Amino acid sequence: MRGKRYTHCDQGADVLLYTIEDGGHTWPDGVPLPIVGRTSDAINATEEMWRFFRAYQLGATPETVSPAR
Repeated sequence: MRGKRYTHCDQGADVLLYTIEDGGHTWPDGVPLPIVGRTSDAINATEEMWRFFRAYQLGATPETVSPAR
């Protein structure tokens, strides 16, 4: 798995792009569904998504955004 961080995005957001080599069309660390390919356990997609949404609020302005770390 590789990750690339994009910083200084609009409204102070940071974005992390994960690339999972040889993964299938499945949810990372989810329930394995062999018919659609390999399920990677390199990351827990649900936890990563929740971490992102918890750190930012809709309608926040650049002055009020401060990501939780």
